[in-house]
Parts: sequence; structure tokens; C-alpha cells
Amino acid sequence: MAKHFDLKKQLRLHDKGLLRRLFAEQRLLADFPWDKLSSRRIEPLVQRWDRIDEGTRRVIPVVLQDVNELADERGQRILAEEIAWRLPEKLAAFAQWNGLADKAL
Repeated sequence: MAKHFDLKKQLRLHDKGLLRRLFAEQRLLADFPWDKLSSRRIEPLVQRWDRIDEGTRRVIPVVLQDVNELADERGQRILAEEIAWRLPEKLAAFAQWNGLADKAL
């Protein structure tokens, strides 16, 4: 069964550096002041997000919904197995992240 997904809650869970990379991969919010963002105060990010047209921004929620599904112990085991099999050189980088949500992202 799918977990409940709340975009604002999901954004609060992640390291701002990872979020910056995610948005950069989609060529979004390049001029956003990421250094001023905190997990407790994400309103500036949400406000900018709301100004992006629907078609352009649809990829990010899909990615974050998948991340939400993988951000538990079972999901982490699956990710670790896949990384060990496909990209063993990336396993140490995967292990460095503290939170389940950041590891899933």
C-alpha cells in the first residue's frame, strides 16, 4: 500500500544540497538562495515552487513520491542491494547519508 505523500513534509526531510542537485538536474530554481534554506523554514522554496508552471514542475513530485516509498528499512535494503550489484563504487557514498529520506534520494 502506498504511503501518504506530502510535498512540503518531504522537502523538510532532505538535505538542502541534495534538493539543490535534484532541482538542478531538472534545470529548475538555479537562482534560488539554497544556502538560506533550513528544514524548519521551507516557505521560500514552496513559494518559488508554486510559481513554476505545472508542466515544468511535474517531475519533482514523482521523484519525491518514489523517494518517500523507499525511505524505510525495506526500501533501504532494496537500494543497498541494487547499488552493491550495479554500482559497488557508490556504496560508500550511499552509506554516508544519515537519514532514510536522504539515502533514498
